Amino acid sequence: MNLENTRGRAGCLAGYVYSGTIENCKIDMPISQTGWNTCGYIGGVIGSIEEKGSIEYCIHKGNIDYTQSGPQGSNRTNPSIGGIAGSSGADISFCENYSIINISLPKRISEGGTIGGGGVNVGGIVGYVYYKKGTYNYCKSIANFNVTDETLDAFYNFPLEFGYRIGGIVGSTQDSKSVVNCYSSVLD
Repeated sequence: MNLENTRGRAGCLAGYVYSGTIENCKIDMPISQTGWNTCGYIGGVIGSIEEKGSIEYCIHKGNIDYTQSGPQGSNRTNPSIGGIAGSSGADISFCENYSIINISLPKRISEGGTIGGGGVNVGGIVGYVYYKKGTYNYCKSIANFNVTDETLDAFYNFPLEFGYRIGGIVGSTQDSKSVVNCYSSVLD
């Protein structure tokens, strides 16, 4: 699945799930998003899922590529990318991800001439967990993460609000309920 100059939520099965259970899915498909001012949540299965939903027994195999391009010095947006879901407030159980996640970002300068704030959340299962919701049980991620950032090549002294939150299971969380019996490793 190739997306160009899109904003919002993207997943190989669905971009957004408000409620309901996604279960027993096997997705063998790459997903790629490119363009300027692209943002949002990108997942191998679901882009974003709310707390009233759940994902169970799903497998994603395929690379996830996220590339921003645009005029040098312009502000850029920051994605949340996950092998199963880009962002989640839902329970995710017995899911597996096998992928290489590639992220390429242009140089970023804010209005004041310093690096703009924000960050990139990347997880083998979920990129960003919000509102202290969701449990993550018996999930497995076998993934590699590759990040290319022209800002980091240009500056070595950047503010703390600019950064990467990369995790084998969860990239960033606002105090998730629990991550239990999960496994993460790199591809051979």
